[in-house]
Amino acid sequence: MPLRRSLDRRQEEAVNIWILNHYAVPPRYYYLARAYHFAQKLMERGHRVTVFAGSSVHNSDVNLIEDGREYRELEDDGIRYVLFRGRTYAGSGKDRVINHIEVARRMERLCPRLTNEYGMPDVIYASAGQTLTLLAGIRLARRFGVPCVCEVTDLWPESFVAYGLISRKNPLLRLLYSGERWIYKKADALIFSMEGGRDYILEKGWDTAHGGPVDLDKIYYINNGVDLALFDEQAAQAPEDTYITAPSVFKIVYAGSIRRVNDIHALLDSAAVLREKAPQCRILVYGDGDERAALAAKYAGLDNVRFMGRVAKNAIPAILTRADVCFIDGCEGDGAEIARFGMSQNKIFEYLAAGRPIVFPVPGRYDLIGAHGCGFTVENEPEAVTEALLTLAQSPSLCGQMGGAARRLAQEFDFNALTDKLCAVFERVREKHGRG
Repeated sequence: MPLRRSLDRRQEEAVNIWILNHYAVPPRYYYLARAYHFAQKLMERGHRVTVFAGSSVHNSDVNLIEDGREYRELEDDGIRYVLFRGRTYAGSGKDRVINHIEVARRMERLCPRLTNEYGMPDVIYASAGQTLTLLAGIRLARRFGVPCVCEVTDLWPESFVAYGLISRKNPLLRLLYSGERWIYKKADALIFSMEGGRDYILEKGWDTAHGGPVDLDKIYYINNGVDLALFDEQAAQAPEDTYITAPSVFKIVYAGSIRRVNDIHALLDSAAVLREKAPQCRILVYGDGDERAALAAKYAGLDNVRFMGRVAKNAIPAILTRADVCFIDGCEGDGAEIARFGMSQNKIFEYLAAGRPIVFPVPGRYDLIGAHGCGFTVENEPEAVTEALLTLAQSPSLCGQMGGAARRLAQEFDFNALTDKLCAVFERVREKHGRG
């Protein structure tokens, strides 16, 4: 049955979409919810959707399969999930690698048995920050005779090299790059969540113009986003702590993980100058991670810095909308090598939705913040961050102007708009594939 799109009014055939995403457990277990939002919006458009994921909840000791069965079916918030058993792991060591292998193998072996329950897919949408899920998606699509859209949300293994997790001299790296190149060649379409995905392909020389196998015409850009209706609903709730609602205080908020790759040193180092030149400023750090204790101890002598700890995901909108400025973490060390291809942290889009000015210490070609007047994009150093914060603290009108620009830009990254882009990709690959 044809149905009308809510935004562009073009008719669209309802299709059966299989989403393969290793980490896409229901969001009540894990906060990253890209697959959840897309599944929800696709279903609103009349499509049939099933999410296939691993059973282990990332960054936790929770595993949603505790017995010997190979997969588990469940429905959560109207979305059907099939979870494949993978061992519980911590960190990025051997157990995590084995977990990815286990889940990908079970996906590829067991999915064909599930077509009686979930129907034959019309398109497979494989999304991952690592290659094994994409490999499973391509092989399943071949078996079913349908197109596979591969989505890259992390430049893996490039990011492992950038953060020093693997040496460029490691012989394994050549094999990993070879596998990545093969996936980019075989995918019917490639979606990058970072804007510079095409640049990455060009730098590697993998595009057809340089003798490589990758057709640049099949590359698309769909960043992360925000469900604005849900964000506004949660923002209307009263926050639990009084620090974020304190009157006559200029509140500078960071909300996110506190780890080595989330560099907030420049923000914290600005506190001493702010205390002297803008005593109304307070830096509030929401979140947790293995760097939190050390940073809290290092800056314990500054009364204008407070570590607020972890808060529930649904409490973040109420906090951000009561901030005066939002700060995005910088890139530690060689992480800038990855950042130059564009940024796609989820917090960027929540900050935009909050309608507050943003200080973003990650200068580069793909600059959402400075280029759209949503705040200041500066070098990741204390002097530059301090200057930006002082300017905003002394100019309420500028804060309002930049905050308004941020909220307007958020409309472009609402999941309704992003789902329209995703549907357009599905339509194109199905047309090229003879519509399955």
